[in-house]
Amino acid sequence: MDWMNGLNRILRINEEEIALLERMLAMAPNEHMRMILRNMITEESEESRVIRELMMGNHKDYMDPVF
Repeated sequence: MDWMNGLNRILRINEEEIALLERMLAMAPNEHMRMILRNMITEESEESRVIRELMMGNHKDYMDPVF
């Protein structure tokens, strides 16, 4: 597996994880759990954004990973 294929695989996994978290959000028993799930969705979405930027070459030499 080359580097770009690895990034594509991570994006697909992130999409699946976000979809699962969104389904869980609808079933969360209380607001605290919904808040945690929303934060998890935000983190996964941000990770996907950074990966897409890396794939397009629009990154700014990230010194510290954001995920």
